[in-house]
Amino acid sequence: SFGKYNVKHISFMMNVLIILFAVTFLLMVEAFILNQDKLDLTKHKNWPLVYHDENCGRSKLPLARKSIGGRKADMGEYPWIARLVYRSFSDDGELGGCAGSLINGRYVLTAAHCCFDDPKNELGMGLAYVKLGEYDIHHIKDCFRGNCAPRVLEVGIENIIKHPLYGKKAKEALPSNDFCLLRLIQDVEFTDYIQPVCLPSAIEKDEKNLYDMILTVAGWGTIENFPQSRHPHALQELDVVVK
Repeated sequence: SFGKYNVKHISFMMNVLIILFAVTFLLMVEAFILNQDKLDLTKHKNWPLVYHDENCGRSKLPLARKSIGGRKADMGEYPWIARLVYRSFSDDGELGGCAGSLINGRYVLTAAHCCFDDPKNELGMGLAYVKLGEYDIHHIKDCFRGNCAPRVLEVGIENIIKHPLYGKKAKEALPSNDFCLLRLIQDVEFTDYIQPVCLPSAIEKDEKNLYDMILTVAGWGTIENFPQSRHPHALQELDVVVK
């Protein structure tokens, strides 16, 4: 009858509307999730803390040409490099280890696995301070090719801020979110040998694909493991491929 047909028609239309609503809702959720990677970083409350000068990430000194491969860096070539210094809890002995990057006048960015200060940790030492303007760890005052740099600046650490999700997944071989900020006890004055590195902008983060690109890393890490571990005394640089 006409009445039955009308009920079926209304029921069909209701089902169509429900499906359309569900699809629209799912599309909105997907768009929201995708847009999480495109958040406007400039709206973050701490954006003013980021160093925005166009001269960030550049050495202010003339540099020599290099060959590809692990090699000694020029003095002042990476003025944002910070050397992290650890102090023993038992005898106050000091030891260098990790490196970080100065990102403004008050903060150093490093890896979370380098940020330990708990007296109960298995290494028996904690992060004590950072050295800025460091080049050769055996020299109090660095000189290179006839040029001498000012004395290395030693700055204490006011606060250690690890990424809140670092090491939360127990099954990870290499923990994700391996980031840590070191807030220094005082503002740092920039010189030819102490400068901040650039941080990527929101546009660069979204549009620039670094996969397979050759980038340069710098630090005082191990340069030989066999027959025994060997660490350099001068800052080293190495070209690596992003994978």
